[in-house]
Amino acid sequence: MRKHLFLLLFIILCACDDATTDEAILTADKSEYVKLAIGSNTDNTINKWDFNFSVFLDDSIKSQGRFLYQETINEINSLSDDFQIQSVDNVNQAHLKIYWTDRYRFQIAYPEAKNFLNENHYYTDIIANGNRILGAAIFIDTARIVTNSRRSRIFKREFLKVLGLVNQVEQYPTESVFGNFSYYSDLDYKLIYYHLNSAIKPGMTRSEVRNVLKDL
Repeated sequence: MRKHLFLLLFIILCACDDATTDEAILTADKSEYVKLAIGSNTDNTINKWDFNFSVFLDDSIKSQGRFLYQETINEINSLSDDFQIQSVDNVNQAHLKIYWTDRYRFQIAYPEAKNFLNENHYYTDIIANGNRILGAAIFIDTARIVTNSRRSRIFKREFLKVLGLVNQVEQYPTESVFGNFSYYSDLDYKLIYYHLNSAIKPGMTRSEVRNVLKDL
């Protein structure tokens, strides 16, 4: 029993030392990135696209939704020279599909989401092979989410999930789109910038990410 207690204490101390090391050698925003993208579990690794993906917008999306989409894409593309998102008109050519409509129309395009939609006003699905993200879908129920500020907050937040940036939402700082903001904050921009950097690769561990961040 005593041996097991010592082992448990050793594991806890190692986890604490790892987090402390992040704070000691990284700036505050880089430390936030590690905490968010890796999470507190030491076995966690980076989830990410490793290619420029294309996006399809459902034709039912009205002008306000299209404006918000284009604004978000422009923001994200401006933060990286290596990673760029493209829009396509053919759903079969898209890696990410975005729907702003009612749940009944969305169920036709995405029948596997049917059981989630009665209680949920939005839906995000991510397809991955290990840590490599290969495809995704975002749905916003415009019949039940009626204010533009809430639609904006949910869409921008779910887009970060689709990028693979969010491993542990409850750790996301409040001064961000995961708090009360309906737009990307300066901190959001920094976290997106780190995540899109080509030196950060799918499957990287905490120590590997930390070593890359030191030089950014």
